This record gives sequence, structure tokens and C-alpha cells, in this order.
Amino acid sequence: MKKHLYTLATCWILAFSTVSHAASTDFVATHMEAGYYYGFGSGASEAEAQAAAFDDLVYNLLTESGAIKREKKNKVVLTAEMKAAVAVVATRSYTADKKGNIFQASYRVSNGDWAKAEAARTSKLAADLGPKFDVVVKGKGALGDRLSQAVQIDAALHRAAVALTLRTGDASSPLLSQTIETWAASQLAGSKVSLNPKDGLVQGGAPFVVTVTAKDGVPVAGLPLNVVWSAADSTAPAQGIVTDAKGTAAFAYPTVDAFKNTKAVLTITGDFARKAPEVPFLASLDASLKTEAAYRNAEEMAQVADHLVNVAAGTYTVGKVDQDRRASGNEKPRTVTVAAFAIAKGPVTNGQYRSYLDATNVPQSEWPEYLESDGFSGADQPVVGVSYEQAVRYTAWLSTATGQKFRLPTEDEYEIAARAGQGSIFPWGDQVPTDGVRANYSNNKKFTHPSPAGSFPNGKNPLGLNDMVGNVWQWTSTSPDANMSADPSYKIVKGGSWMDGPNELRISNRRAVDPSQGASDIGFRVVREAQ
Repeated sequence: MKKHLYTLATCWILAFSTVSHAASTDFVATHMEAGYYYGFGSGASEAEAQAAAFDDLVYNLLTESGAIKREKKNKVVLTAEMKAAVAVVATRSYTADKKGNIFQASYRVSNGDWAKAEAARTSKLAADLGPKFDVVVKGKGALGDRLSQAVQIDAALHRAAVALTLRTGDASSPLLSQTIETWAASQLAGSKVSLNPKDGLVQGGAPFVVTVTAKDGVPVAGLPLNVVWSAADSTAPAQGIVTDAKGTAAFAYPTVDAFKNTKAVLTITGDFARKAPEVPFLASLDASLKTEAAYRNAEEMAQVADHLVNVAAGTYTVGKVDQDRRASGNEKPRTVTVAAFAIAKGPVTNGQYRSYLDATNVPQSEWPEYLESDGFSGADQPVVGVSYEQAVRYTAWLSTATGQKFRLPTEDEYEIAARAGQGSIFPWGDQVPTDGVRANYSNNKKFTHPSPAGSFPNGKNPLGLNDMVGNVWQWTSTSPDANMSADPSYKIVKGGSWMDGPNELRISNRRAVDPSQGASDIGFRVVREAQ
């Protein structure tokens, strides 16, 4: 054994000599004795050199005894407990001022002294920590609390550098640290973590509840959880989350700007490793509880009622007006009666439509064709490329998300809202919009693609509705009538678009389109039924 110790110490001296460029063979020969563990260090001051030498001695002792693995030496952080155990028996054997004012120092401890000290130390730890763990296993308290106690015992073993040496009994018995970790893992195996809400659209500050139950269905109380929200490049951890007697814990969606109008991912794990990073096992224990869910925050949806305009129930005349000389034969005037409804001030935007895509996890292969195309993808631009079916699915989602009844407008409702009680050709009156300040039409010299919703305030009607004509055609739920030579399964779109001439922007103008197809000039807006 003494020969082995001498060889080990010699290796460390040679390593020290290489690093410091100041040690000499005289230093090695003069200050080495068989039967000792050594540690060597250098530094710009005597104190610095001594500190380095002492740490080196601690590493060597723990590596030789098996307390730490040699290949992981550089990853071990020496704790106060480790150093205190060595300080009792270590002695400083050499300090010198060498070339270039570089100090060299060494510490050593004899084989016998260390063996006695280590035996006494480990015996004391075993007598203290073993019974504490027995109490945890046999305890009847909250499982989360007992797990936390077990983790504290395991952490104490690691801090004292006996996690790989201290056993539950004789040399053939398992390590105490492994026994603790096996027990802890078994307690959480098969646990279920559930969230409410589990997904969907949420608002800033929205309440959340997480529930943890063990494999036998019993609530896991006292369990520390790590709750982290992630959105783009931002994270928002929620600290101090612990389950109550029912196995539940409450927290809220972040209210900071980085989490507004965006997709956010909620990740929940155990929160043991953060409190005891010196225990590698705890990362896997935390991960055994890992649960993720995606949500969409859309603050604009919270104010959806503020973006609607009420239209009174009544009997109205729709179709062409007398002064409209460009109306076709399929725009004949007719009298209709409608119930009260509210209509959106503008068409659905890309940003609003993305809220739906994110909240419902629609695969990208099913996204509208132009959603990410140059010239069409602005958050405030009307979403285009949506089929009638896609628009209907959006209104169904919006209804569920808000608890209100949304749908597409009928053709009659669209015209009634656009005219706002006026018998005019266009929403603003009878003036053809050739001046380029009332609507987005072909060659308007301002836009060459769909314009951001509301870009033409001069085109608003008396109800304050934007883009009722121009910019994008908009889906209605109405099928072609006998006046149109079109497939009866098609749906009527209204309003004209950025690809049409100004005369096509007449309120009564109508076009029938295949409901399964989208186009770069067709979008939609929503109506809400009277509450």
C-alpha cells in the first residue's frame, strides 16, 4: 500500500512540476516520503499556493478512497464538509518562493492518520444519516415532504464525499445513496401530472392548476415543482410552487410583454435538482415528472367585443341601388329581414389567425398557402389563402375560446353592415375610389399586396367598419341563388380586392367561389350573434 501511495503522490508531483515550470527534482526528492498522500499547488502568493496544494490533497484522498471517480475529478466541487475532514489530519510540508515569484506549496497526510480519521468520519455519518432515512421510509407524512427529506440526506452524502463509499451495512451491502435514490424513484414511478387548462387560448394572468397523483391515485402533497414558461427567447419561471394536500398547486400565465400575443410552452418538472445540484440523480428524478403543454396568448381576443359593431334587427333592402349603373343582372334588389348581430370592424388578420393555429396545433401542412409568403405575412395584414372551410373552423374555435357565438356573415348581413343605413354604392358614398385614399384596389399606387387592416380610414363607413370593400374579398355563408350561373355548392364572397379595379368594389358586387379553395385575394371577417 505504501508503495502505491508513493507512486500516486509522485504522479501528482510531476504534474505539478509541469504546470508551474518552477518545481525541480530537488523539490521532489527533498519533500517526498513513502506512506503519505500529497497535494501540490502553486500561486502568485504563499496563501494562494497553499490553498491550491490543500485542494489537490483533498482530490487525491477522495479519488484514492473511491469517494469520487478519477475521470470526473475536474467536475467535482469541493465542499466545506470535504475540506473539513482533511484539515483535521493534513499538515503543510513545504512552501517556497521560486523563480519569477511563483510560490510552490505541498500538503500531506499519512496513510494511518487518514485511515483513522476517515473511519471515524464515515462511522459518524452512517450513525446519523442511516437512521434518518429509515424514518423517512417508514414515515406517514406527505410524500413530497418525505422525498425532500430523502433528497437532503442524499445531498449530505454527496457533500461529505461518501456517496460512493458509505454503505447501509457491511461491504456487500448497497450504497446508502443508491438505496435512497432507488426509493425516491420508485415513489414517483407512474405518477400522473395533469394541467387545467390543458391547452388553448389564455390571457395574461390566467389561473392555472397542476395536479400530481401517485400511481395508486393518491394525491402527492408537499411536492416541489419547477414551473417554467417559454416564449421565443424569453423564459418566466414560477418559483416556490409546492403541491397542497390535494396534490394541486396554482400559478398564473405571465403578464409581461414578451408573453403577449404569442405562443408559449409550459414545462413542469420536479424541483429537487435546483436545490441540491451536487446530486446527479436528481436531474432524472425531476425529469420523471416532466409535462409540457402549448398555449396561445392573444390579448386582442380579450377585447374582441371592443372590435365589434352592433347592427340592429330589422327589414332592409339589399342588392344594387338605383344610381349604380355598373351593377349586373345578378345583383337585383331584394327586401330581407335579419336578426340583430355584431360584425367585426375589420377582416381577420394573420396575427389573429396564428392565434388559432397555435392554440389548436394545426400542422403546418394545413396552414393557408400565403401565410408565410413575402408581401402577405404581416401580422396586421388580412389572412388570405383561407378556404371557406378553414374560415368556418376559425369561427368555431373563436366561439369556444370566448364563450360567444361567432360565425361568418351571410351575404345580406354583409351588405347591410357595409351600407350602414345608407343607400350608397360604396361604404363611404357613391364616389368611385379612384383617388387611392379610400380602399386598396389594383394600381392604387400605395399597395401592391393586401394592406394592413384599417390602412384607409377615409374608406370607413358611418359604423366605423374598415375594408368592407377593397383589400380582400371576404367569405360569406351564402350559396349562389338562381340569379347566378354558379355551382350551388359554392359560396359568395363580397367586397372586391387589391387585385380588382375600383368599380369592382361596389357593395352589391358578388362572386361565387369553390369553398374548398383559398386565393391570394380572399379573406374573411366574423360576426357574433346577438347575446
